[in-house]
Amino acid sequence: MNRVVIPAAIAALAFTLMGLSSWGHVTSSASTGPCALGSAATSNGSNPPPSPVTLSGHGDGLVLVPDAFVGVPTLVTVKNTGSHSDFMAVTQDGGGCEWLAFRNRSDDGVAAMDFDGLNRASYVDIRSGNGTWSLTFADPSTAPAFSTTTIGHGDAVLRYLGRTGVATFKDNGRFFDVTQYTTLGSSGYTLASAGAHYSGDVPIRAGGFLVVWSEGNWSVSVSSGA
Repeated sequence: MNRVVIPAAIAALAFTLMGLSSWGHVTSSASTGPCALGSAATSNGSNPPPSPVTLSGHGDGLVLVPDAFVGVPTLVTVKNTGSHSDFMAVTQDGGGCEWLAFRNRSDDGVAAMDFDGLNRASYVDIRSGNGTWSLTFADPSTAPAFSTTTIGHGDAVLRYLGRTGVATFKDNGRFFDVTQYTTLGSSGYTLASAGAHYSGDVPIRAGGFLVVWSEGNWSVSVSSGA
């Protein structure tokens, strides 16, 4: 049975976007620049993390995942500059799929690919209509880090450097979901999953990564546990 990874708060909306279209043209380029958790990297031994790779195209397409990012936790920055109403990006492999993005408008966000080690993606299915898009694959160590407080907009992946405590989340979008991965390669657990205009306090564990799904502005502030 195929395994589909998608936050509960947005599952119903996501499946309304499925459809079939022709494949578009895809180009690629490797960019210069810069995972047990914390200070450790996803690379094995003393090998440095791979450099980011950007793939771009127009319209619908199937994008092969670069070899360096197959079977390892990966950040994927998704950009769609078109106005197509059903933009989405979904990974595919022999055993399951994982949603990287879906929107009813243009998109610019960061998603987590194979953070749980259960979805060895070989390609990404892009549905963009007449839109122009790009995917940038990068090591999780390049994610922005915070210890106590940060703000953002839209989908994001964050390195959490703080301790166990209480996290206060606020979001003004129409859905909001946050998953924490304290260890890459293991299942994450949901911190928040709700509809529009979320505000709440939830327990958070020390370290790891937070994966945020949102269409709005959001904030997180962590205080010491009781």
